[in-house]
Amino acid sequence: MSGLARCARWVRGVLGVRSGALQWVALAALALSLPGLTGAAFTATAPTASSTLTSDTTFPTHPQAVAGGGTVGTSPHLYYRSDDGPVRAPTSTAAHHSDAARNGAYQTATDGPELWWQFDEGTGTTVADSSGSVNTGTFGATTAAPGWTSDGYAASAATFDGIDDHVTAPASIVRTDQSYSAAAWVYLDSTTVSRAVISQDGSRQSAFALQYFKDTGKWAVRLTGTDSDTATETRASSTSNAAPNTWTHLAVVRDVPNGRVRLYVNGVQEADIAWSGTWLSTQGLAVGRMKSSGVLGSFWSGRIDDVRVYSRTLSALEVVRLQTRPALQWPLAEGSGTATADVSGNGNTGTLTDGATWDAGVTQWGSAPGARAVSLDGTDDHVAGTRNAVRTDQSFTVSAWANLRSKPWYHTIVSQQGGTAADPSSASAFFLQYRWDDQRWAFTMTRTDTATPLTDRAISTTLPVEGTWYHVAGVYDDERDELRLYVNGVLEGVAPKADSTEWSATGPLQVGRARWNGGWVDHFPGLVDDVRMHRRALTAADVGALYRSPSMLWNFDEGTGSTADDSSGARNRGTLSTGMTWDAIGHQGRAVLFDGDDTVTSERAPLRTDRSFSLSTWVRLTNDTATRTVAHQAGTFSLSFTRTSNSTAVWRVEMPTSSGAAGEVLSSTVAPVKDRWTHLAVVYDDPGNLLHLYVNGVVTSTARPDTTFWNTNPLVVGRNQAGTAFWIGSIDSLATYAHPLPGSLIAALRDEGPTLGWDFEEGTGTSTADVTWNGRTGTVNGATWTTSGKPGRALTFDGVDDWVQGSTAALDTTRSFTVSVWVNPASRPARFMNVLSKHGTANSSFILEYAGGSTGGAAARWQMLLPSDDAVSPAAWGGATADSEVVAGAWTHLTGVYDAPARQVRIYVNGRLEKLGGGPSTNWNASGPVAAGAAWHSTARTNLFHGSIDTVRIVQRALDSDEVAHLHAATTPVTVPHRSTEGATAARQGALQGPTQGQTTSTAMAFDGVRGYAVGNSAAAASAAPNEFTFEAWVRTTTTQGGVVGSFVSDTTPANGGSSDRMTYVDSGGYASFYVTVSNTDHRQLRSRTRVNDGQWHHVVASMSATGTKLYVDGLLEAQGAGVASADAYSGWWRWGGARIRNRPNQPSSEYLRGTLDEVAVHSTQLSDRDVARHYWSNF
Repeated sequence: MSGLARCARWVRGVLGVRSGALQWVALAALALSLPGLTGAAFTATAPTASSTLTSDTTFPTHPQAVAGGGTVGTSPHLYYRSDDGPVRAPTSTAAHHSDAARNGAYQTATDGPELWWQFDEGTGTTVADSSGSVNTGTFGATTAAPGWTSDGYAASAATFDGIDDHVTAPASIVRTDQSYSAAAWVYLDSTTVSRAVISQDGSRQSAFALQYFKDTGKWAVRLTGTDSDTATETRASSTSNAAPNTWTHLAVVRDVPNGRVRLYVNGVQEADIAWSGTWLSTQGLAVGRMKSSGVLGSFWSGRIDDVRVYSRTLSALEVVRLQTRPALQWPLAEGSGTATADVSGNGNTGTLTDGATWDAGVTQWGSAPGARAVSLDGTDDHVAGTRNAVRTDQSFTVSAWANLRSKPWYHTIVSQQGGTAADPSSASAFFLQYRWDDQRWAFTMTRTDTATPLTDRAISTTLPVEGTWYHVAGVYDDERDELRLYVNGVLEGVAPKADSTEWSATGPLQVGRARWNGGWVDHFPGLVDDVRMHRRALTAADVGALYRSPSMLWNFDEGTGSTADDSSGARNRGTLSTGMTWDAIGHQGRAVLFDGDDTVTSERAPLRTDRSFSLSTWVRLTNDTATRTVAHQAGTFSLSFTRTSNSTAVWRVEMPTSSGAAGEVLSSTVAPVKDRWTHLAVVYDDPGNLLHLYVNGVVTSTARPDTTFWNTNPLVVGRNQAGTAFWIGSIDSLATYAHPLPGSLIAALRDEGPTLGWDFEEGTGTSTADVTWNGRTGTVNGATWTTSGKPGRALTFDGVDDWVQGSTAALDTTRSFTVSVWVNPASRPARFMNVLSKHGTANSSFILEYAGGSTGGAAARWQMLLPSDDAVSPAAWGGATADSEVVAGAWTHLTGVYDAPARQVRIYVNGRLEKLGGGPSTNWNASGPVAAGAAWHSTARTNLFHGSIDTVRIVQRALDSDEVAHLHAATTPVTVPHRSTEGATAARQGALQGPTQGQTTSTAMAFDGVRGYAVGNSAAAASAAPNEFTFEAWVRTTTTQGGVVGSFVSDTTPANGGSSDRMTYVDSGGYASFYVTVSNTDHRQLRSRTRVNDGQWHHVVASMSATGTKLYVDGLLEAQGAGVASADAYSGWWRWGGARIRNRPNQPSSEYLRGTLDEVAVHSTQLSDRDVARHYWSNF
């Protein structure tokens, strides 16, 4: 909308002028009446109250108008201009317009994608930008418009005809003379000519193009040195050949500081070349084509999904995280028909063929009634995919549940054939099967596609029993040239794979048969369920997680609300009873807190107690004076703490034989420990008729039930069937399984968590408890207690002789490990200060520390170091140093991760990965204790810490980025979405684009609608119970899910926590809405007449006073209501981009806004209609 049109719209609305010359007369009169709008000569100077038309009249800029508030010369209470630059850290400064003391904070990284096209619309000729930057993609006109398919990588995708189809962004998205990254999932269905995925054009050339090249058959990034027809082309080409008819993840990364361009294929770096091109392309970004010598060409043929473009260098780990997800997943849960869905989103539908039928299954949510599997007759039954699932000449993993009815010969669970479905080749590339001659499971790969090729094979130790379910997984690790075979989550076989013998089987995936000597062989007699393929070599932990896929999983990491989400995929959520609260520090992340009358109840029964099952959970008992129930499923099963007739404390399992009838009772031989996290597991093995109770990974009692009983009652956590014996304490990570977990995996579940946890909550004394099951108490040497912890209490260290000594057994530094801690340095001196370490004889085997360097101050950084040996001067060091500056006097969360197999060190600051570094050349384990506050060097403690330390956690494995974020999230507003994104993107084109005002350099902040938001300074507490105020912001969005523009909140932590009122939001219809609470029974709600989700900038203003509530859009008063003497009273903060929405009118589906915000201001008065108009028109 042009400025003139906006002006006419405003006049018509306010003065009732409809059309013709009269509206322009009225407009001129209005312009003369507005302060600062008093003439035709506009210059950017301070606003004036004069309305006299003179030769030197002025027009204020928008910042000048807003800074003038409602009365010229006054200032707004808060004013955030959104001109902040991108920051990788999870929190960063939101600069106040004029007062640094009132700076706010973005509670998310602000270096997110410039553009993110998910292609999930499935219809239409545009694709929304999920980054919030409103870079909407436009399909080519008429025949050049791509189509849609539901067979995308994740959901829908765009399909391109290879002739002229393409999608263009509204402008150039990245500066091609600076660092950038671009990634996409692609499905190439024609290799007859070269094909382009993403490019950004100049007038004659694309500066870069991510492509398939026909002449080499490889993927490559095409780079040009100049924007001319004579430009020299440079390529960064893949080492692998491009695979048609399969989904491939491609990413290009330009790293200007290091002068490199890298190409990643399926998460693996396959090219890294020197490049120093300096020209800037300005003709726009396109998907599906490129430009060469002024001609558009290399049109894509196939599908494209999930395109992301960044104005920065993505790390290798970030690229991997974009790429990692299953290549195929058949739950085989339909139970009828001949088709089975691929729920990975890749559309590789399976077809039941030659009589294959359905039977009872053991899928990951198989405990629910009606769980299904495919039944095969061992003669010709099979399930065939529509295409291959993985490249068999690269790393991959295949897994499935299998149940043999008989074992007369070789029987293949899963294979992938060569050739095509219509014209199969001689052999399958791999066989996951039972082998008759070995009488064991095997994972076999053929070296060539010939009739009787040589093979490589890994064999299990398990002897399969007919009629028993087994989880079997085969891993091909191309990097190590190794085959690995897992049975029920345990590594049982390892074999070398002959190098340089890989071949890629291009035919469909097969379940129940294999290809050998040109024919179909090895048909499977039995049941197969939950088939999965991954395009990478899964780790032992990954495979273990597949095996123990739960039928229900409550992580209890929400931290707010009354629902526990089910992370298993079974959608069996838990409902918290009224008044329940959350424990900020659970065993891992958060937990639920029970105070003696609380419960969490599932939607349906997660356990079939008449069949094999397992239940695992972490509990922390804080009151042991009476029986306390962990969980029960009425009439079938219960787990509790109790005291026997002689007052002995025990853990107890009860399983009735029929509803209400007495049954088997198991009591632990290990005494419960109050106030300590304990891992409990119950396992019932139906075929073996064995019931086990595990405490901290060790079986403590076993029985053989006479019979078992099952009903459909839900699982209730926190009380018994009679409605008594309520739990008092915390419960975390409760999972149920449809199969019996072996003891090794029960121990693995125990060991997934911390091996040491110091919360420093004692507040007195010289010892601190280990809250993990290990009970490794720490000794406090000199450090003093403080109530200003993170959270609760903490220890303060004087930097001279204070430290805490722990246990030697808490950590083995020859293996992967993670250490995390909250720290608050008192200052930033020019020296080293140790936070955590493990002491050896002459050195420490790891050091997590403050490094002040020679100057301290702004040069100070956090770092993690690992020496290669226990010497005063070790031969070498491994480690990583964070990029962000150390902040003194503030709590910071540090995490150091050592991945031993990869020899990689990772350091995280406030939940965000900051730097990757190499590990030590050799691993060694220090013989001394773990310590906080001091390192060990040359037989003495050194580099003692000055400041406070809290919440120490040590884990004997390498946590991934999501898990680190959860550790940080225990006391901060960080969540981990299923689909990773960065939350916000800085330096977007701002709202202030007035051409005569010199404001075109103003920028804005884009929020992704997932977790991005910002919070103002606590100085906003002046608005705790206002009798008047005004909130204003510029908003640009195309969202259909709505979200909060601005709100006053009582809590800055969880993004949807605490009270939230005085709220301006985009509602379910795309309109601006304003909501104010006066009391529990008195509310004010206004809704605009104009939609604000049209992709244009809109000035939205909401205000309140005793005389009325008002809502404006683009200077026009669009709704008003009764006055408010005083809004709901509570202290808090102003927040924008996301806040809690509870039962608001026209409530949107999202609490977070996907869109761009700019010029956010809060005034302590109600602006007049004239003031609002002056603020709006100051942008034109």
